[in-house]
Amino acid sequence: MAPPMSPEPPLNTLPVPPTTTLGAGVRTGGRLVLVVAHGGGVTSAPLEDGAVVVVGRAPTAQVTIADASLSREHARFERRGDEVTVVDLGSSNGTLIGGQRITRRALAPGDQVVLGAVVVSLQAFDLTLARLGFTSHDRFRAVLADELVRARGLGRRAVVAMIARTRTPGQGVDAWAAAIRAPLRPFDRAALYAPDVAEVLFPERAAGEVVPVIQEIAARLGAPVRAGLVELPGGGRSLDHLLAAAHDALRAATPARPISIAPGEGMGRPPPTDAPVVASPRMLALYAHVGRAAAASLPVLVHGETGSGKELIARSIHDHGARAPGPFVAINCGAIPDALIHAALFGHERGAFTGADRQAPGVFEQAHRGTLFLDEVGELSAQAQASLLRVLETGTLVRLGGSQAVAVDVRVVAATHRDLAERCRAGAFREDLWYRLNALTLTVPPLRDRPEELRPLVDRFLAAAAAATGRAGLTIDDDALACLAAYAWPGNVRELRNELERAAVLASGDVIGRAELSERILRAAGVTPADGEAADDGDGEDAVALPRGAGGDLKTRVERFEAELLRQALAAADGHQPTAATALGLPLRTLVYKLRKHGLQRGR
Repeated sequence: MAPPMSPEPPLNTLPVPPTTTLGAGVRTGGRLVLVVAHGGGVTSAPLEDGAVVVVGRAPTAQVTIADASLSREHARFERRGDEVTVVDLGSSNGTLIGGQRITRRALAPGDQVVLGAVVVSLQAFDLTLARLGFTSHDRFRAVLADELVRARGLGRRAVVAMIARTRTPGQGVDAWAAAIRAPLRPFDRAALYAPDVAEVLFPERAAGEVVPVIQEIAARLGAPVRAGLVELPGGGRSLDHLLAAAHDALRAATPARPISIAPGEGMGRPPPTDAPVVASPRMLALYAHVGRAAAASLPVLVHGETGSGKELIARSIHDHGARAPGPFVAINCGAIPDALIHAALFGHERGAFTGADRQAPGVFEQAHRGTLFLDEVGELSAQAQASLLRVLETGTLVRLGGSQAVAVDVRVVAATHRDLAERCRAGAFREDLWYRLNALTLTVPPLRDRPEELRPLVDRFLAAAAAATGRAGLTIDDDALACLAAYAWPGNVRELRNELERAAVLASGDVIGRAELSERILRAAGVTPADGEAADDGDGEDAVALPRGAGGDLKTRVERFEAELLRQALAAADGHQPTAATALGLPLRTLVYKLRKHGLQRGR
């Protein structure tokens, strides 16, 4: 659990410093800030008088970003009195302003400088983002992860919003942030996902209550905004699913309907608008079995790696079966703490525990006369397995804190990336429960084993990204596509989608090249800094970018390098620790120990 954050005061209680003039028409409240948008989120760096800020991927840079599109020391930003200047430091991918490569240029607030796949904008802040109540993207994810647990376990409602502005001339990030923060409550959370996109968490609110807030933001900004809203607890089974749903809702927003509310995961959720991509022989054979499974009423066990599309299989079974008119409800068993799993599955009565101020049904009751998708069922504790087996055998459940049996009629489709037969032999999974779940087993091949589907998936995700960013079209060049084809995709389709969304947000043009791809993708394809940048500076370091400030003795450097490898493995595994442990060749217990050691406990 992340440590609690002290609530920030509302905007109207904060003193606004007087605005002064800083040569050449630069107006600032005495503070200039570089806002650096990159694949990991948004970083800000103050630019005081006399300051020099170098952006690059080397530890010697003041702003260090592990992105292969950056040179080790890519560009220097310096402020001398009333003048702010950017200087290219001999980078291979260049420093661009307005699409033109420059070597040295004076900047004014609002100017954007493109460094490979990284976008740096100069902003004059009347108030810093922190004083406005904005947090970092990583901190926002941590707070959101905690809220998701409360929503799933306690039935606490909340709304996640992705809000995109239409930029007007002279409108900086400070005005954008101020317009967002003004109508928020002190305990609402906000962060910048990109310079023109904000992410906001509204605890204890429904979507209908958030719509007027979005409208007030647009009124304060004096320009149209688009927003995608997702409601909890029904809107996301995991953190990344939740954020993906918010992105999808934002893409669905149009000028005629600027606020889009994502469908929930409970009753009445419509099927996905896009049919699954089925192009490889293995997937064609799989979907033939899906059709036969849909016609039956047996429980189904779907096996496959994280992100390979197991939920699409479950959804297809539901949509083409006799239960299609009923609800389709999904829950990620590995994302719910053991202390809350009973309430999440079977519901709870009022007063069952602290915070249970009302009766709440679990996912079994929500899926009555429909289909329940139990993702990562192999992560359930022994006690939860016993409770699940009883419900499957008797068709009745007892809510937490209750005594009355409740009848439920549910078809269960379970999914796992684990070998449940092996876990049964090891005593980690009940053999009788396994027999109940695997009346029919379907195996989803990983993305690397169906290369015929890579290009169709890329085209689909780029089309969605183009629509979300308001572009006429977005394509990928052959070199970048070859890099994608060479990567093993341990996170499968979900990782591919996230990679393309990231590239689309940071791309300066309509063609995605190698410069927009993540470093792990390039290295898997054998693309090293020597392919796109100057040769190594001769310090003898590995080309893998170490965290900022990675100097020190050998032990310190090794520990920081280990922490970076753990972060990358968790990101590739969508935060799923067992998958990350397998990818690193570590026992799960060892991985958990190392995560705690480096302060990286998050992930499920």
